[in-house]
Amino acid sequence: MKKALFILALGFLFLGFLGACTPKAESDGTITITVLDINGEQLGSKEVDFYKGDTFVQVLERSDMDFVFSAPGEYGVSVLEILNTTLGDTEYWSHSINGDYSMTGVSSQEFADGDVFTFQVIDWTVS
Repeated sequence: MKKALFILALGFLFLGFLGACTPKAESDGTITITVLDINGEQLGSKEVDFYKGDTFVQVLERSDMDFVFSAPGEYGVSVLEILNTTLGDTEYWSHSINGDYSMTGVSSQEFADGDVFTFQVIDWTVS
């Protein structure tokens, strides 16, 4: 009985070792996320891996840039906070893709390898 338990324990250790040595899946690409304050000053920038089937929101969450989202609504989620930067009453997070203002919200944003996203605080009362 002790021998069987010993062999079983060795088997689990071996399987654990194999799991630890198995390489992680390679990403399907990367995007760059840059965050700007209301004055256009860079607060941070990061390259983030993505995998087949990821949503844009999942990639943002994986960025470790402290994205905080609203509860899902009719059009998905809104960005409330990034890098501990909260919004004023007349501000929102704008985002662009490869230098062009995005026409979709983050919940429906598409992305591809090499895309560059910029998030910036905008005051909608200032022209």
